[in-house]
Amino acid sequence: MKKGQPNFEIGDRAQIPNDDMPGWIQVLREGGFTDGEIDRMLIHLNKEYAKQKGADVVEQELKKVEDEFTAKSGRYLNEDEKEYFRKGIRERLGI
Repeated sequence: MKKGQPNFEIGDRAQIPNDDMPGWIQVLREGGFTDGEIDRMLIHLNKEYAKQKGADVVEQELKKVEDEFTAKSGRYLNEDEKEYFRKGIRERLGI
């Protein structure tokens, strides 16, 4: 496993239906997760949740990509590169 990668793989096999979302959110909050942590998990498990979070989610994911890229390469992304990654993030999240 590489640095910065999750220790699990969800892929297309796991999804949370829209009608289960309130229950999942409640359980995660009771489990001590913050709203930010819940957002990071659920955007990958429910496409409607990801759409509702929209641009915020894309920008948060882009920030992670930028930070990792800068740490590895020592340079910053230009605007064209950022837009390329935004497009990829939107496609991956289905938004």
